[in-house]
Amino acid sequence: MTNKKIGLIVTIIFVVSLFCFQIHAVYVGSIYMDVNLDYERNIFQHPHSYTNLRLGIGKADFREFRVSAFYMNPSIVHLIGRGNSHLELNLGFKYAISQLPETINRVFVPDLFAGYRYERPDGRFIFRMGINYPSVFDFGVGFKF
Repeated sequence: MTNKKIGLIVTIIFVVSLFCFQIHAVYVGSIYMDVNLDYERNIFQHPHSYTNLRLGIGKADFREFRVSAFYMNPSIVHLIGRGNSHLELNLGFKYAISQLPETINRVFVPDLFAGYRYERPDGRFIFRMGINYPSVFDFGVGFKF
């Protein structure tokens, strides 16, 4: 199966899942040699912090593993702060599948993020940026519904 077919299948599954699950937020992220689409759902809410679960799909060039691959990205997101500005801390992993002409490679890559997130409590717009392992710099925009 080619990377285009795998990408199409993952995209179709994601779009169908948008209509099957209650979604908290959707956004597109872009980092150096990595593009992803995520959605997340709030699971805990405290007076000055929130904890969300996130599931994403994307395509990345993992240089240190010498793999260019499609991936799924589950993670736990913790937001700290009041009002519009939050410190965002993420812990998760990327399960990457790469198809080379001879073989199929599967790689687990840790995914760590720390950065700034702008999100009004009563608004729809989300902007985030920060540092990430393994990609170094990360930013994204999206909306809540």
